[in-house]
Amino acid sequence: MKTDLKQNYLNKKYAEHDDEVDVPYIHKRPKRKVKKSNHKHEYKNCVIVDSTNPKVFQLIGRCNECGKVMKPVHDKRIDRKFPNISYQTWFINYPTEHEQEYEDFKEWCKKHYNTYDVPDFDLWKTKFI
Repeated sequence: MKTDLKQNYLNKKYAEHDDEVDVPYIHKRPKRKVKKSNHKHEYKNCVIVDSTNPKVFQLIGRCNECGKVMKPVHDKRIDRKFPNISYQTWFINYPTEHEQEYEDFKEWCKKHYNTYDVPDFDLWKTKFI
């Protein structure tokens, strides 16, 4: 006596159950398309300050055409002048014994880069300036 195991399995797999009949079909939402820029982003360093809070200082890269924000661009002038300052991430790091060098770095950046006064600048929420 030959049994058709595969057919029995398929019959059980596709059998309608009482609780499945009443569920309506849910249509998938179409995927949202990402807006693409019509230019190649060329980032240049700029400084973000807040006039209401003098402690706020942020060095970022900004596209001159659309204002998109990115982490700072590598600059050899900074590397030569301020060897103990690390600025290649979103945050500026320096050893505690080089606080004066950090203050000089802030003043130098404000002098050599475009400075924008942006109150309540949030690095994680702001994508364009």
